[in-house]
Amino acid sequence: MTPIQLISLIFTTFLITNTLNTYFLTTRKLNRYIAPFKHTISGELNALLGNVGTLLLFLTFGILVFRNMYTITIYLIILSFVFNIIFFALSIYNLYYGNAFSKGGLEIFKNPAEGISKGLFREIFLELFAYYRILLFIPTIALLVLFVNVDSASLLNINVGFRVRTYTIYIVITLLLLTISFIIYRHRYLNELPIKSVKTTYAIQNYGVYPYYISILLFPNFESKTEELLHIETSEKLFTKIQLYNKNQTEYFNVFDQQFHSNLLTLNDINDDIKIDHSLIKEKKILNGIFKDKNLILVQVESFNQFITEINNTKHEFPFLNTLLEHSLVFDNFYTSVGIGVSSDAEIATLTGLFPSGYDNYYWKNFNSFTKSYRKIVNLTTLPKYFNQSGYHTKAIHGDQSKFYNRINAYKELIHFNDFYSLESFDNLIIDRKISFGHLYRFEYLPGKFHISPWSSDYQLFEKTNEMLAKETSKYMYFPITMMPHTPFEYHPYKTSYPKSELKPLTSKYLEFAGYYDDIFKRFLLDINDNDTVSNNIYLFYGDHGSGLKNGDLFSLYNVNKKDDPLFERQMLQKLMAFLYVPSEEKITGKYPINKGLITGHQPLVRGQIDIYRTIIDLFGLDVNKDLFFGTNLLSKEKTFALDNKLLDVATDEAFFSLRNPKLTRPSNIIIKPEQLKAIKETKLFHDLLFEKEGFQVTINQELNKKTGNE
Repeated sequence: MTPIQLISLIFTTFLITNTLNTYFLTTRKLNRYIAPFKHTISGELNALLGNVGTLLLFLTFGILVFRNMYTITIYLIILSFVFNIIFFALSIYNLYYGNAFSKGGLEIFKNPAEGISKGLFREIFLELFAYYRILLFIPTIALLVLFVNVDSASLLNINVGFRVRTYTIYIVITLLLLTISFIIYRHRYLNELPIKSVKTTYAIQNYGVYPYYISILLFPNFESKTEELLHIETSEKLFTKIQLYNKNQTEYFNVFDQQFHSNLLTLNDINDDIKIDHSLIKEKKILNGIFKDKNLILVQVESFNQFITEINNTKHEFPFLNTLLEHSLVFDNFYTSVGIGVSSDAEIATLTGLFPSGYDNYYWKNFNSFTKSYRKIVNLTTLPKYFNQSGYHTKAIHGDQSKFYNRINAYKELIHFNDFYSLESFDNLIIDRKISFGHLYRFEYLPGKFHISPWSSDYQLFEKTNEMLAKETSKYMYFPITMMPHTPFEYHPYKTSYPKSELKPLTSKYLEFAGYYDDIFKRFLLDINDNDTVSNNIYLFYGDHGSGLKNGDLFSLYNVNKKDDPLFERQMLQKLMAFLYVPSEEKITGKYPINKGLITGHQPLVRGQIDIYRTIIDLFGLDVNKDLFFGTNLLSKEKTFALDNKLLDVATDEAFFSLRNPKLTRPSNIIIKPEQLKAIKETKLFHDLLFEKEGFQVTINQELNKKTGNE
């Protein structure tokens, strides 16, 4: 082989293999964990230009610095290995977050890792081999094979020619092409879907993996102003447009059902499948304020997918929950709205009534770790703030460390809870090497039984919640948040091994927690300490996010053909359990003597986490004046949409689809109307603006109240 042929072979191998590697991140066929935009010829060519151009710059740098072919080859092997490691890490990020990694994703690493790390390395190892991620290292392996099989002396004797003028011209042309590629990508992004939570996914697909990630490392991330994207250059345009989506009005128009609705809910407005006891209706069949001065227990349940209560493998594991649901209002089509903040994003959506940004974490954003304070306070309206103003005691309870998701600071300064009870406050807990041993005493467990976990067990969480509730002397809003089962679904309290199954190990471990779910509800609501369920309490349970089982097992469990129904798994993973339990003073007879429910039935219409916010405001009669809110009442006939803020998947009553590719729908014969797409995008942009702009919601609320004479 001549020196020219050898140089060409090594350089070509570096360029081609590392370019092909990008498709392991950007295409669905090679990366089942990513939700790409629709692939277009122009987008693919632009990305190809960006990827090859960036790799050529790295290659040129190596030639300029090393010049000797032996050291250049070593440089390319090391560089490829670094790229391959980064790509593997990015693919693991896709596994857990479903989106391409962005700068905001770094905030998740501020959280303590103990507990979550157990089992994680096994899952990563399985990804490496069971899901062919080892192929990501082909560039390194190919170059190593060439290096080993070529005589070292031959490489040492090859010097790559160096001409300043030639390389200068080459670098200038390459940079010019990369600039043109960036301009094309930027123009397409702003005109297609300029929402930040999917910007990175769009960029690596239409600009290139290498140029995008290198550009955000080297240069400031210039963002278009959200006001410009919404075309609200003046305050008058702002209020005109925001009133299109503001639900706190005596009359507003809904593009999803083409009807007018009101912030006043009557019996005629609720779904026909919902039954409300007449004792709750105080006057004129109006439902606003029917829970006024009652207590709220709002429970966020970890990884509570609806399918775990439906499939044959586990549906028999819920004897208590099924009894409870007979006396509850069940939301059959309830969806998550989380972004990269995951559990904390579910809290944010529920407590603020806004879709979280999806690209950063509100609890950590703008927090200065040195001063232990926020650089700026966005000052959003929240449910705890409204309850505080109505004389309630508001408390959040979680069995994790108080610094996880920065709750120790965010709950007080951003969400406005009066109190926060965290892992450090639990008694009957032994901390040993960052693993807690929580007593499982009383109830169905033998004395002395322990739950070994990095967190307080959810049994303890609900026992402690009941203990604190019994001591309350005023009205209260409590917010218990369960911790288990948490991916990768370790620390089962009474499972030491898992039966062999055709399902993936991660799926089997999750399904084994079905009985655990039933037990914690039973512990919370049954007569644990010889106290009846308080009939003055309103209980609202909802899942925070799905289980994340993006491994094809759901297709098998439901006997669905992936080719015929490709969006089935995505939709099922975003659909959560949620139900409202309004106990009366009357006990039912049977195995589980719970209190009879006053609101029962099913809500078949799509609902999401931001709808909880509006519903609580309505039913508890909270004094919000004319303050802005967006959600749809959980009980009403009004149609709406739910939005996943990582993937920008949308659930409506007609279809499930993604804003990334609205033409791909489930069912496949549905065409999404342009006015609905516009409403979804503009609502999301408004929510992003409220999170971005300091004091913006306060200003809007003041103006809204002034315009209606309620200031």
